[in-house]
Amino acid sequence: MTLIGDLFEKDVTRTIPPVVYFHEQDPAALQREVEEYIITGGYPKGHPRATEDGIHEQFLRLLRGMRSALDRQEGTDLPAAWISGFYGSGKSSFAKLLGLALDGRRLPDGRSLAEALIAQDHSPDAADLRLAWEQLVSGLQPVAVVFDVGGKARDDEHIHTVIVRQVQERLGYSSTSQLVAEYELKLELEGLYDRFMDEVPRVHGKPWGELKDSQLVEDHFSAVMHALRPELYQDPMSWVDSRSGSAFAGKRSADESVLAIQQMLDRRLPGRTLFIVVDEVSQYVHDNQDRMLALQTFVSALGQRMKGGAWLLATGQQKLEEGTGVAPSIVKLKDRFPPALRVHLGVANIREVVHKRLLRKRKLKESELRELFERYRSELALYAYEGDSISLDDFVEVYPLLPGHVPLLLDITTGLRARSTRTQGDSHAIRGLLQLLGDLFREKKLATYEMGHLVTIDLIFDVLHSALPSDVQATLLRGLEFCKRQQEGEFMARVVKAVAMLELVQDHQKTSAELVARCLYDRLGAPPLQRAVQEALDALVGESVLGYSEKTGYKIESTAGQEWQNERDRYVPTAEQKSEKVRQVLRDLMGEVGRVPLEGMEIPWLALYSDDLNARDVHIKDERKYTVATVDFQFTRSGRADEWVPRSDSQAYRDRIVWVVGDVEQPSHAALKLIRSERMTESYGKRQSSIGDEKTRLLMEERNRQDVARAELVEAVKAAFLSGDLYFRGRQVSARDMGATFAAALSAFGNRVARELYPHPTTFSVTEKDIVYLFDNADLSAPPPVLGQDRLGLLALDAGRYEVTCNGRVPADVLAYVKDNGAVTGSTLLAHFGRPPHGVPTDVIRATVIGLLRGRKLRVDLPGLGQLTSVRDEGARELLKEGAFRKAELQPAGTDPIGPRDRVAVCTFFRDLLHKDVARDNDAIMDAVVVHFASVRERLTELGNRFRKLPSRVAYPETLTKLERALERCRKDRKVEPTVAAVVRSLGVLRDGVTLLSMMEGELNDQTISMLTSAANVLDIHWPSLQALGPTDEMRAAAEAIEAHLATDRAWTAVMELSAPVELLRGAYRAERKSVLDAHAKRLEAALEALKRRPGFERLDPDQRHEVLRHLRDGAAANTSEDAVAPPLETLAVYLDTKRRDGEAKALRQLDALLTDKGEKPTVEVSARVAGREVADEGDLERLLTELRDRILHELRAGHRVRLK
Repeated sequence: MTLIGDLFEKDVTRTIPPVVYFHEQDPAALQREVEEYIITGGYPKGHPRATEDGIHEQFLRLLRGMRSALDRQEGTDLPAAWISGFYGSGKSSFAKLLGLALDGRRLPDGRSLAEALIAQDHSPDAADLRLAWEQLVSGLQPVAVVFDVGGKARDDEHIHTVIVRQVQERLGYSSTSQLVAEYELKLELEGLYDRFMDEVPRVHGKPWGELKDSQLVEDHFSAVMHALRPELYQDPMSWVDSRSGSAFAGKRSADESVLAIQQMLDRRLPGRTLFIVVDEVSQYVHDNQDRMLALQTFVSALGQRMKGGAWLLATGQQKLEEGTGVAPSIVKLKDRFPPALRVHLGVANIREVVHKRLLRKRKLKESELRELFERYRSELALYAYEGDSISLDDFVEVYPLLPGHVPLLLDITTGLRARSTRTQGDSHAIRGLLQLLGDLFREKKLATYEMGHLVTIDLIFDVLHSALPSDVQATLLRGLEFCKRQQEGEFMARVVKAVAMLELVQDHQKTSAELVARCLYDRLGAPPLQRAVQEALDALVGESVLGYSEKTGYKIESTAGQEWQNERDRYVPTAEQKSEKVRQVLRDLMGEVGRVPLEGMEIPWLALYSDDLNARDVHIKDERKYTVATVDFQFTRSGRADEWVPRSDSQAYRDRIVWVVGDVEQPSHAALKLIRSERMTESYGKRQSSIGDEKTRLLMEERNRQDVARAELVEAVKAAFLSGDLYFRGRQVSARDMGATFAAALSAFGNRVARELYPHPTTFSVTEKDIVYLFDNADLSAPPPVLGQDRLGLLALDAGRYEVTCNGRVPADVLAYVKDNGAVTGSTLLAHFGRPPHGVPTDVIRATVIGLLRGRKLRVDLPGLGQLTSVRDEGARELLKEGAFRKAELQPAGTDPIGPRDRVAVCTFFRDLLHKDVARDNDAIMDAVVVHFASVRERLTELGNRFRKLPSRVAYPETLTKLERALERCRKDRKVEPTVAAVVRSLGVLRDGVTLLSMMEGELNDQTISMLTSAANVLDIHWPSLQALGPTDEMRAAAEAIEAHLATDRAWTAVMELSAPVELLRGAYRAERKSVLDAHAKRLEAALEALKRRPGFERLDPDQRHEVLRHLRDGAAANTSEDAVAPPLETLAVYLDTKRRDGEAKALRQLDALLTDKGEKPTVEVSARVAGREVADEGDLERLLTELRDRILHELRAGHRVRLK
């Protein structure tokens, strides 16, 4: 008899460390670890086992990526690699062995760790790994620092601070005091370190190497510093006392840390390349934004300062790429770790590692396993977990597991890690796959089982159950106690354990009875377990040990879950609530039923609902159209045929399909479950934030249960109505005879009765574009075919011209219905003709009404717009809108208030005066008014603009004012009939006004405007000046002629008659003005000559003379002409004399000033003050002369010359 333990190459009960410990770096431990290390992958392309995710491939990717970065001439800006992998994938071993190999570690057997690590690659492409390693280290002198940040970091310490401390220790600085290590570096930087080393033996009698790692190192260091610098440290403890409480190291920035690393390397290991390997970085920074930012800064500073002289290799469970479950702080690190330097060890490596490290079989025993597999291959496919996809080699490789067990167990351990409240490092509670199998072989004595036994999930439970949450364990304990009391208690307990494990993977695999049975299949050749498993599951659910959800399957029911279930089951909904749920389902089901086809058209459904309670003809599927197929769902227990056959032929039910349900109980029960579930989700969903984690989970499960209950209700309603009967006009049909499904049965019966509902359906449709044609086209040329006699029958061809006849069946029926009722609303019309037996679509009815309006067979009253008699009336297009059409009131057309003679007169007016031929039709006249009256108004405006250029004396014609008012009256109303009536009433005014308008447009040209303007100017400006000077009789006659012409009502005619009198007055004005200007010129010339003869003038130089004369010449200039009107003619002489005297005075004052500058006596002006003074006798004269003499003598005695003024 072959035991399972006899199959393996190695002892499967040996102890395998649960995790990699970074602090275990002694040679013996490294040799054990590297000899156990498995390098997966390494197969060439095309090989069945070729992969891009093997450990071999990841080594190559990283080594080549670092070599490529080191080869850059400018160095690398981001010397950082990210090593990620699933728990148990080997990422920590990968990083640790790589880092220590770079550090040059050697093993007890004399080999280097690097050589031993490369030797573990037994793949066909192993040479590639050796070459990549040699290329990386070629030309490098690597040194490494390897540590787990979780084990080395102090409280709230950034990673760069931990790295500095580890580098200090690796490079020989004090390991027990970071403060001393800092000062060692400072001594080196100041050039004092050699003196320090010389002082140590003198002070302590021992070398520094024996003291630097002592627990009293700070005291030893302080004593040496006293001896080295007594002027600074006056006693042996001065240095340590002065640094007491120093915490600088913990506050160092990332850039300062990089500088310290560079300085230490330059002093202790110049030219060496440092590799810093840090484990579990993602766990350390994933929930701490500050640590993440500090790490980003450290990597950037490392690249910028050291350019590849130092590298960071960090590990983490998560990839840096965004994805589900990746913390945002981890994703933000991706910019600091280049893609070429990222490697990931996926779960695919775990199976190969498990096989090579633990489950590799002896070659001689593989044949027995192959034979066993072939013998029970079919049973495996039927009863074992994923047995239908097992290959022979896969079976041999992982036995006593099955191939599907590997990902299943990984999922289970992942689920445990996600739910466990224990720390990630609790390796005793949550094991990797290797440790789990080792425990199975040791604790469950699996190695002693006879070959043929399989690992089952209840055995996995026995190893992992301690990692389950405590409340789950308590519930399991009660469940297992229940199992002990049962006859099949042992098997039932195995079922409970299986559910406890499979519940952890319910997010992607439902825990069904079949899955539980396959996972409990424990021996090749054993009978199937599904029936026994299902019986056990039912019993466990009945006792609330397990719960069940249609979506996720079976699960362990917690105490809170049991209370939840009791609360749910206590609620009893009313019959009305259950009926409402059935109605809602029917509403949704109607969405799946296609429309009823009938002669090319599709008739929509209108669904009604009634029950035994209060619901009567409740609409569950509304349809805005009136042409519908109506189905009446009767959810009632009174469904006898002898009652429904006659009722279905009554007036109330005659035009509907009645579908009576066959079974009321099943839908009611399903509705009960749904209502209870909805009540729980609604009750707890409102306060989800305060109900705790357990009830939040139960709420999520209840929501899943609610979805399942809703689906069950849908199926129950379908089945209930399919077991019922369909009735129509006294006929009964079984629903199942019409179709196998709900939708098929209803569609089939609808097709059968559609012709009876609508015997003469309107099978064509009218588009809005077709209807708009009736508004936009006055001549009805090339109409849409649907409006013609063969279809709707609104238009008919008569003598080569289309006329609105409305002779079709639908227009005739609509007109007759309106006449019979006197007046109907659009809504009433749509309802009457849309329902059976007519079935006329809404668009056809709307087109019919607009056609009847166009043909003047109907009048339409629209709220807010008044009565419409034509499609051209303002607001008529509102009929295109459904809301306005429904509110419109339709009446038969009355008598026409506008006679044929009136239309002839209007058309004659358009032809004779506007030169437009207009049809003798109201709509045509309306079109002409809209188009041509607007142009007449524009002509009036243009003429008015020209008229405003005329003098105000010319009055605007009253005829044109009346024309303007008539045009406004005719254009005020946007409806056809009132507009045509207004034109008829205003026809005389329109005719006179347009005639005058045409005459004035020809006569009131620019020449006429100029002549009338000139005449008015002469009369208003020139003539008053001439009148003041005493005009001649001829002038008076000319002025009277101009005034009389401008006062006529048509002054713009015969304007050339004004030319002679205008020129006569204008010539007389110029002559008078010229004589005044000539006299002024002579006086000015005489004044200039007198100025030149003044004493002293000859003493002036030419410029001074010019300056003096300029005052008179420029100041007295006339600055006007014969034709000018300012200054006025009657004051021109006085104005010019004043200017001349002022200019003469300015010139004399200038002359006096110049002569004074040349030594002449200054000249002062003395006013005679005689203007207006009266002299009555000789005494008055004497007094005047005496006064004048005194004033002049006063100035003469002062040395002045006197000029009287």
